[in-house]
Amino acid sequence: MEFEKRKKSALAAMVAPTPDKSPKGTLDSPIVPLLHAINRHPSFFTTSSCSGRISILSHPSEPQSTAAAGDGSTSGSRNGSEKGQRKGGEKKKKAGGGRWVLVTHDPVDPQSVVDLLFGDGATHSGPAGGTLVFRFEPFILAVECRDAASAQLLVSTAISCGFRESGITNLHKRVMVAIRCSIRLELPLGEIGRMMVPPEYVIYLVKIANEKMIANRKRTDCFLQALQCKSDFFLAANDYKSRSTQVNIDVKRDLSVSKVKQTEQVGNVAESCSGLHGSYVQIMDTSLRSSTKKSNLSCELEDQIMDETVTSFHRS
Repeated sequence: MEFEKRKKSALAAMVAPTPDKSPKGTLDSPIVPLLHAINRHPSFFTTSSCSGRISILSHPSEPQSTAAAGDGSTSGSRNGSEKGQRKGGEKKKKAGGGRWVLVTHDPVDPQSVVDLLFGDGATHSGPAGGTLVFRFEPFILAVECRDAASAQLLVSTAISCGFRESGITNLHKRVMVAIRCSIRLELPLGEIGRMMVPPEYVIYLVKIANEKMIANRKRTDCFLQALQCKSDFFLAANDYKSRSTQVNIDVKRDLSVSKVKQTEQVGNVAESCSGLHGSYVQIMDTSLRSSTKKSNLSCELEDQIMDETVTSFHRS
């Protein structure tokens, strides 16, 4: 089946030594167990993912004709998050129509962000008028499903765990599901070289983003637990079904042997009954013949006695 081929190819790519198509090049470690739980199920496999991130994007004021969306989305990546380099002196990778000033998949120290933006080593390089945007983006996951029924099962499970924006995104050649929620945060900080907010406000934003990251992590953990329960149940049910099928085969075979034996026994009984019936008929026939002879003899004696009586009467 095409689904099986695509799943085999996707899982092989996940464990390949070469980097994936995302800037980071690898899976986000916080959600690796969740990805494995989904891919373990015979009706699902993951196609792209991001565990959630806190970032500051240096976005050019003038839209670039060759730029995509400018948000570093995960579409097209192989189970990898669109993540540039972490904070520090390393060169930041481009993100769509801009470049990452900061990107992390974990809660971040508010003071380190202030130092990055306002300190002596502040990252203010870039084209004049470029906008700095602070973002928190929650967990997002794309999954291909075997059919619409399995897709609905996955969506309902995700919604019950807090990912209320989840839904089926495609039902044509491939059945696709997006697992997501709406706790994102996005605010401009000012232009490059001209911050419009004070350090205290940046600290306030980072604390809010950290709280959202913790809530995001709780939802993914809950989703993992729910999938593990369902997966274990599914595997147990499959094992039970397999064993039940084998038991049914054994029972049918035993019943077939039993039926043959029963048929033989019935035949033997029938033959015995037939023999008894023949003997009974023979006995009845002999008895009837004997009774008939006795009856005929009795009648002859009675006739003879009557004749003698009549003759004696006439003589008198």
